[in-house]
Amino acid sequence: MNWTPEKLAELRRLLLRGLSDRSAGQVLGVTRNAVAGVVDRHGLVRLRTGLRRPTPRKPAIKLEPLTPGNICAEPGCAFSKQPGRDYCAEHLLVRIPVRRRDMIAAEVMT
Repeated sequence: MNWTPEKLAELRRLLLRGLSDRSAGQVLGVTRNAVAGVVDRHGLVRLRTGLRRPTPRKPAIKLEPLTPGNICAEPGCAFSKQPGRDYCAEHLLVRIPVRRRDMIAAEVMT
């Protein structure tokens, strides 16, 4: 296809409206590759609007503020205690008798 100044102006207008190479090519009656080649050779600017869908954000984890009531009972430890326990995960495994330790460890690690 011969790219006349009118066709180039139309292509610029379509690209500035945010059309993709494929959509602009369909309007002009040419292939996507033809549009891409002209854009590259002539240094035309593509306006990229709305091409990517926003990724859904994961909900923020709500952490309880550390207060004297929810800090591990081990002296010098500043980690929060496990729900329903007096110690953090690390000290909980040290403080519990060995026979119950494996059962609690599986519960804490999940």
